[in-house]
Amino acid sequence: MFRLPECFDLFTVSSGNNCRWNGAMRSGNADLNAEKIIFLCSQIQNGHADRLFKASAKISAGTIDGYFVKMYKLPGFSAQLRRRWRMGRAMHSLLAAEAVTHAHVATPQVLAAVTLISGFHICDFLITDALSEEQTTFNFTLPQRTESEQCHSLLHNILPAVARLHQHGIAHGDLNLRNLFRTDADPGAGVIDLDGTLWQKKPLSTALREQELARLLSGFCKLCGNISCTDIIDAALDNYEQLCMVHCRKEHILRRAEYLLNRTR
Repeated sequence: MFRLPECFDLFTVSSGNNCRWNGAMRSGNADLNAEKIIFLCSQIQNGHADRLFKASAKISAGTIDGYFVKMYKLPGFSAQLRRRWRMGRAMHSLLAAEAVTHAHVATPQVLAAVTLISGFHICDFLITDALSEEQTTFNFTLPQRTESEQCHSLLHNILPAVARLHQHGIAHGDLNLRNLFRTDADPGAGVIDLDGTLWQKKPLSTALREQELARLLSGFCKLCGNISCTDIIDAALDNYEQLCMVHCRKEHILRRAEYLLNRTR
């Protein structure tokens, strides 16, 4: 059982064909009521986004009327059955975003987490603020920069945010440059895509920190191919340890980073 943050209100709306919308919406937003939320969810469900970022068998995501809307489709009997015993990923992302915000790391504000129950079938929806034009993810901005600028962004923009997360007991779960964005206040970095984020009351274990750093640094080396993986791990670990006062094992991170760099899918 989880505790919903006080800044959210629950709502339930029944519609035709044995459908019911259950959700939590952020209170105090005059522009976003239950009717508007259901409209946004229905739009992404029908593929009518102003800008569509993803449309797969499991997830659809895009921007609609200035909001970011993500639909978790849960295809197949097993996924539907598991969902009945687990928290939906939209609600998980809502709670994760609150934890990230509490750690003073930027993330788009979650406005609603919604579940549509239609007969036996369940699907979930997440509605957040959309990123602004200035809040570009680093996988787009870094390739346009020089090697020294790329390293500076990693060490002085990205790693301080990662260190704050880890010190607050938060593991992003998919820490790569497409899930990190430039904040309006530069220097700084924020995080998106919190589906796999874990959080706890105490700082992360060394092993979990190493997994996160290996994921981040392998992605950085792959995107910025002119930079030595060994050199960037040395520099990143020196900076990270100064920020956290935690020693991470270089050989573990390097071994995992090299595996991620060389694996084929």
